[in-house]
Amino acid sequence: MNWSWDFFFSYLTNGLMLQGAWTTIWLSVISMILGLGLGVGAGMMKMYGNRALRWIAEFYIWLFRGTPVLIQLIIIYTGLPQLGIRLTVIESAIIGLALNEGAYLAEVIRSGIAWPSATKYCVTVSARDGATATDMSRATEPTGVATTSSLAGRTNPLPIQAPTPIRRKPATHLDRPAPRSVSKLSVVLAGCLAM
Repeated sequence: MNWSWDFFFSYLTNGLMLQGAWTTIWLSVISMILGLGLGVGAGMMKMYGNRALRWIAEFYIWLFRGTPVLIQLIIIYTGLPQLGIRLTVIESAIIGLALNEGAYLAEVIRSGIAWPSATKYCVTVSARDGATATDMSRATEPTGVATTSSLAGRTNPLPIQAPTPIRRKPATHLDRPAPRSVSKLSVVLAGCLAM
């Protein structure tokens, strides 16, 4: 069998392939929007809800993060009709992907809310040692350590969580040269992570 570029491009620009790509894109966008709403709700319930709301949010997150999304989609599409709930393929896909996305984003949102308090604790414990180790002056010690600790290693997780096979490479602080202040305070960050 010989490789044919003409066949490759005719297959790639086939109407069914383009329709499938468009369906993947709009299903991803809709499920991301709905999942973001579910994630914010579940994240807030887990952080600030009473005991019952916290338990419901933890169970939801545990269930949908602990099972593969394909199994969830199969159960929603084929299991719900056994209970009398009939959904189309598209409705099942939107519900399944949104529920899965919401569970992952709930943890992302919860950790984003918890991050400042963890950074504050880390800075108060090791700011003096880190500033001394990096020859930082007394005037820049609190702001330099706090800024570096809160910015280093934090990336935008939403594109990574997209429920689609098309994903962009996450930008990290290792992809570009670090500013002098970040590299100068790597001792502080290592101390914070070791705690």
